[in-house]
Amino acid sequence: MGYAVPFVSACRAMRFPVTTPALFATVLTERRLPLCRSGQICMCRSFQESIATTSSLPYAFCQKLELRHGERKTSVSGDNVCSIVLLAYKGIVRVYVRGCGMVLETERLILRPWEEGDAESLYEYARSPDVGPIAGWPPHTSVENSLQIIREVLSAEETYAVCLREDDRAIGSIGLRAPMQALAKNREDETEVGFWIGVPFWGRGLIPEAVGRPVAHAFEDLGYRAVWCGYFEGNDKSKRCQEKCGFRFHHVEENVPCRQMGDVRTEYFSRLTREDWACRTRATRAKA
Repeated sequence: MGYAVPFVSACRAMRFPVTTPALFATVLTERRLPLCRSGQICMCRSFQESIATTSSLPYAFCQKLELRHGERKTSVSGDNVCSIVLLAYKGIVRVYVRGCGMVLETERLILRPWEEGDAESLYEYARSPDVGPIAGWPPHTSVENSLQIIREVLSAEETYAVCLREDDRAIGSIGLRAPMQALAKNREDETEVGFWIGVPFWGRGLIPEAVGRPVAHAFEDLGYRAVWCGYFEGNDKSKRCQEKCGFRFHHVEENVPCRQMGDVRTEYFSRLTREDWACRTRATRAKA
């Protein structure tokens, strides 16, 4: 398990005022310090461990953060993003903080940063010839190959492991990235989403459910004005997913080099603007 250090001492060591909520979030973000017992920070080595060691804080301290029971709040400081979640149980407010990358939630999924401990699960699903090649990358060849990809590719900012809530096992990947220059014409306020999920989980609506969270995160938290998405010819599952999520066809490009697979392909591009997303979100909430 993680080990606890005094919260006040940690703040002072990093020269942050203890009573400032914004800087409090910065401390946690920069140092990967989930909250533990009252007045302490728990230093953990993994996502699962940080969940296991999360404990309660006095309600008065939560009031300083200006958060209510059950509320989720995103605190952005510089290039860092810190997610703060409060839960109430038997009169005790429990606070869970995840720094160095967001943890995004849906009804059935947790989207969290990739960890080296996910290598076996990643290999189990990414080795399938039905997953990678249609998306433009070769099947993984070993657990070691998957570990290398976690370190070199999936560790990028805004890249998430798609995990089932019940066991936190990685079954796919999703992430935001800078779009191709030809798409956004060098605009810094547009991004691109990419995703895949293991074959055993096809046909359950999990990827459309997953895509909605980073898209909302892109608009609400990161301030993007549009999100792009693409698929190669023949990838009908990706096409249907994009349509379900509100993306509109934009254009098609022929003879696109697919360097990892050593061929050229036809690629279709779709786009979702912040305005269209907002209208769609309002309509969905009105029906609920």
